[in-house]
This record gives sequence, C-alpha cells and structure tokens, in this order.
Amino acid sequence: MESRWLTRMLIVLAIAKCALLVAGFDRLPLASNADEVLMADQAATLAQGQGLRAASFEGLAIGIMYAHHPPVYSYLLAIVFRIGGVNVYTLRALPILAYMAFHAVYYRILWRLRERKWLTAGGFNLAFMLLVSEPMGFVDARFGRMSAMVPLFAALAFLCLLSRGPSGSGEQAGILSWKHALGSAVFMGITLSTYIGGAFAAVAWAITVAMLGWRRPWQVVVTVATPMILFAAVWGLTYGSRSWEGIRQMRDIAKSMVQPGLGFSWLAANVAAGHGFREFFQIGGFTLISALVLSCAILLASVPIAFRRFIRREDVPCWPRHIWALFVPVCCWAVMLSLTGAGRGKLTAFVALVFVALALAWSTYEGRALRRIYILGMAGSLLGVAQIAGYSALGFMNWDRRSPDRFAALVANIPPEATVAAVPPLWLTFHERGQKLRVVDMGFGPDRTYWETYPQRIAEFQYVILSAGHPLLDEPALVGRPLQKFDMMDFKIVVVGPRL
Repeated sequence: MESRWLTRMLIVLAIAKCALLVAGFDRLPLASNADEVLMADQAATLAQGQGLRAASFEGLAIGIMYAHHPPVYSYLLAIVFRIGGVNVYTLRALPILAYMAFHAVYYRILWRLRERKWLTAGGFNLAFMLLVSEPMGFVDARFGRMSAMVPLFAALAFLCLLSRGPSGSGEQAGILSWKHALGSAVFMGITLSTYIGGAFAAVAWAITVAMLGWRRPWQVVVTVATPMILFAAVWGLTYGSRSWEGIRQMRDIAKSMVQPGLGFSWLAANVAAGHGFREFFQIGGFTLISALVLSCAILLASVPIAFRRFIRREDVPCWPRHIWALFVPVCCWAVMLSLTGAGRGKLTAFVALVFVALALAWSTYEGRALRRIYILGMAGSLLGVAQIAGYSALGFMNWDRRSPDRFAALVANIPPEATVAAVPPLWLTFHERGQKLRVVDMGFGPDRTYWETYPQRIAEFQYVILSAGHPLLDEPALVGRPLQKFDMMDFKIVVVGPRL
C-alpha cells in the first residue's frame, strides 16, 4: 500500500475515469434534463444579450429576474454559449472539464501534504484511492450542473493554503502569508458565488484557516470574512437594487425544491418500504458508507494508540487538533443528511475533504492495527469502480435512441412561428433550432404552483408537448383538441395541437 506501483495504478485509474467521463456524455444522462434547464436557461438568454432572466419560464417572478442560485455559473455558461452556441456539448462541457481538473488539483494537494510529512505514503494512496473510485461526483459532472464546479474551486482554495511551508518555528509561527491566504479566500468566494451548496466546504475551509497557526486572531477574521464579502459583491453587481429580493427568491425556491435525498430518514423509510436501494447505490452509497466505516475504524484504533503514548509519556503528534478539526465535515455531513436529505450536488466537494481527513488521521496514528483497516478502503473502492463502470455502460445501451437529437424530427414539423409549451427534455432541441419555448416543469416548485393556479393558460399555446399521464392533459381547455402520442427513449410524450 506504500509502494509506488499502487500510486501509479491509481493515476492510471484516474485517467481511465476521466476517459469514461467523456465517453458518451452527450447520451447519458439523456439531454436535456430538468436540472440542466433550470441552470442553463438564464445563461442562454444572457448569451443572446437579453439579460439574466429565465425566458422559458414566463409568467413567474424568475421570468424577470432569475435567482435560483448564485450567478457565477450563469456567467461562465453564457460565455460558452456565446462562443459555441447552445448544444449538448457546450451545455455539459464546463462541469466535465472542471471535474477532470479537480483530480489533478486534488493530487497536488495530497502531494503537498506528503512533502510536509503530514501524510505517509499509505495515507496518500488511501485518499487518492477513495477519490478515484468515488462515483458521486462522476455522475454529477455529467448532468450539466454547477455543483460539479464546486470541487475544483474549493480544491484550489485549499491548495493555496498549502502553497507555503512553515516560517519560523513552533505551531504559532504562522504558516500563511497574506498573499496565499487571500488567494485562497478568493477561490472560496468564487465557490460560494457558484453554488450555495459550497457553504459546506467553506465551513471546513474556515476551520482549517483558523487551525493553521496565525499569530493574530484578526487575520483569521479577515481571511474567513473575505469569501462572504466577495459573494455579496458578485450578488450586488448582478441584481443591483433588487439584491434583497433575489436573496428571498433563492430562499423560497430552495425551500420549494427540498426533497428527500440521501438522508438517514429517507434511507430508513425506503428500507421499511423495501425499495430505494438502487437509487442510493447509484449515487455513491458504497463509497460513502465505506468512508464512514473507515473513519469510525480509524478513530477506534487511534484512541488506544494515543492513550498508550500518553501513559508512556511519549510525544503525541502535534497534528491531532488539526485532524479533529478536519473531522468536523464528517459530523456536519451526517447532520446535514439526516436533517435536510441533501443530494449528491452538495456533497461532492465535501466528501473529498472527508477523504483527506481520513488520510491525515490514518497517517498520524499509522500502525499495525490501522494497516489492517486499509482493506475496508480497498473494498469500498472496488465497489465504487464497479459503480462507475456500470453507470458508464448504460450510455452505450440503446445508443441511437439516447441521441440528443431524438426529438429533432418531431420538432422540425412544428412551424417556427408557433407558440409551444413543452416539458424540459425538449428545451435543448428548441434552443438549437432558435425557437421560443415555454417550459412546463411540475418538479420545479414555482412552476408547479403557477400551473396549479392557472391551468387554463396551457390552452394559450398552439402546441403543447407533455409526458403521458401529465396532470395538465386533463385540463378541460385541452380536451377535444387533436392529440398524438410518440414513444421516445426516456418517456412517452403526448402532442396536443395541429396534427404533425
């Protein structure tokens, strides 16, 4: 586990993981999904020079001002759309490239820790092994979500903290220069300004800054406050006098979209009902469980080691307080899951920090008992690799039917000047065609409220394209209009309007 061949094998696995990430990313998941529409619609409008608004959700407050999430991702995606147009490749390029770059930055972080002898060779391989086999971020990066950008920005923030070695002697000598500290704070500010779920990584970052040995407390305060100042500046420049309205809008939308995710209460409910394991395992259950088991095993094994050292009056490593501070993310993660049921997007960067914390703890108390624990990490990694391979294989099944152009023939028969309301999967095809579309997304809280309040307005559109069984199909205003059914890869759709 400490040999170079294992490190080299992990590097090869990381490269293979990145290759699988790119292979067939236009077909798995099926484009465009509801999350991509919510996160890309305002960027597409901005790229057309029409401002930061959700043009496909007219009638809602967000049709005027879109504040479902912080604006940095929208700006970056608008630049990509401006250069390459709106298509499946530009839609998903940013998260995929960011997640690939994240692996390189993560490796560099581990290398810095190894140089400072905070990680042993075994700890280095443990942390890298867990990340390479972690399927949660792999799946998230292919969904065209801004949450896949968070690991890269957060990792760059932590890398800046390690960009300078100790100056002076003793723990209180202060190992951070202002340049590196503020550079790190800027990257963390970009993280928060990209995705609010990055706040969980920011908590671990703030604790790490406080534990790194500043001479003066006010330096810690200034450094930790900088990301929030940057977030407020970006938000204020984006929304101006309507900034507070935007904050309330983001809060209300987030509340309306909270659904059970990976929470312990969700898992218990599914165990009682006898289902739900497939979904849990698909989003990284094996690796996360192995990480938690590993952390408990390391803690249980390290306590007697530390106790024996204390009894014998031997030197106890100076890093335990830093390590236990880094274990705070594990506690926050468990509480967050049990209370909010947060999904994989909020945890991708968070879990990487947990892996580093495990490696630091393992390296601090490395011994025969801890070496035996390594098999737990290897077992979890093998299961994670199997998940990644199995998920990737799905993209090559029904290759033609998964094409992002699967709706092109259908949409081509609709007159360009016709008014259309359709479910999210058709958003990409209509945007590629340059035709305006009103998205009907009942999974999006504000839109669901809108259509439940004004269902009759669906009749204002010449063509209505919904999934089979959609509640709006029972609207009296649509009854009697021509209706056609089509069997697509992801679902059966119903077209209400003139016959195609």
